[in-house]
Amino acid sequence: MRIAPRQIETFLAKPSPNFVAFLFHGNDNGLISERAKQLAHLFNHDLDDVFSVTRLTGEMLSGEVGLILDSASAIPAIGDRRLVLIKGRGTELLGACKLALSKHIEEAKIIVEAYETNTKHALVKLFENSKTAASIGCYSESVGDIRALASNIFAADN
Repeated sequence: MRIAPRQIETFLAKPSPNFVAFLFHGNDNGLISERAKQLAHLFNHDLDDVFSVTRLTGEMLSGEVGLILDSASAIPAIGDRRLVLIKGRGTELLGACKLALSKHIEEAKIIVEAYETNTKHALVKLFENSKTAASIGCYSESVGDIRALASNIFAADN
């Protein structure tokens, strides 16, 4: 499912429990990272906990398409849910994400940060067309967006 820009903040505060995978993509790497971290903290307060959090990279997945699925299926030593954090370029993530989304995952959350993607990329389409995954675009704000934000702040503070 594609999360519309106006719904992102609300979604990140309280995502639907029906979603098991989340894709952050776009041209603003800082925003991708920040939003992914914000969401990850909802599922695990300690992202450095090696007993319940698995970190993967695109390089790791390029030779092992089953690695996301294996990581999501692993039983966490502490807590009730495994968190799988993935960073990479879109193309190298596609096969592993396709396999993971094709299976039923119950006790894990998968968060993907894809840095070289746009709305037409096959990885983005995969997440948008899935009933258990969300696609969240992270794009640089335009001058008009920044002006509107500043106007709203100034109006609120008189």
